[in-house]
Amino acid sequence: MIKNCSVIINNEAVTVVVFDGKEVQLPSIKREARKVLVKFENGIYEVVDSADGKVQASVNTTTATSTPTTPVQQK
Repeated sequence: MIKNCSVIINNEAVTVVVFDGKEVQLPSIKREARKVLVKFENGIYEVVDSADGKVQASVNTTTATSTPTTPVQQK
C-alpha cells in the first residue's frame, strides 16, 4: 500500500512521517519535503519516488524499536 504522507520532522539524521495515524521514523530523505510517498509492505516502510518507484529510505517494523514517551505534567 502506498500513501501520500505528511512529513513532521526532517533533518540530517531522520525523517518522521504520519502513516495511517502512526508516526514512522525513517532514515533522512536528504531533501526538503512537506509530503512524501510511503509504501508499506511486508512490515517495511519505504519512501518511494512516484516516477520510478525507487526506494529513498526504509525501515523494517520487525527490527525497529521505539521508546514510549511520557507526557510532562505542568504545575
